Amino acid sequence: MLKRNGGCHVVIAAPEGLKINLAKSLDAGHEYVPLSRQDPISQLEKLKCDNSNGFDIVIEATGNIKILDDSINFVRRGGKLLLYGVFADHDRVSWSPTKIRMYT
Repeated sequence: MLKRNGGCHVVIAAPEGLKINLAKSLDAGHEYVPLSRQDPISQLEKLKCDNSNGFDIVIEATGNIKILDDSINFVRRGGKLLLYGVFADHDRVSWSPTKIRMYT
């Protein structure tokens, strides 16, 4: 929906295989980052480095608490983080209050 509505460059980072292939088949992004299931950390660090100012909008849709905990580090100052993943009641993140600003 983001790409179809225009106005933004959509980068999709997803595990190699089904999810990234589905995104490509739907032409959902402008850029695709197929993440290794064994060691995605170096790829995610490169994504941060290549986009050092962060992204305007980051959508976390994995439901993985470790990825959610790091997702805020991909958001530019003044950007938005959308939590779309489903998490357990006991899951917690450890974000610095200086990175969070909520609007109602």
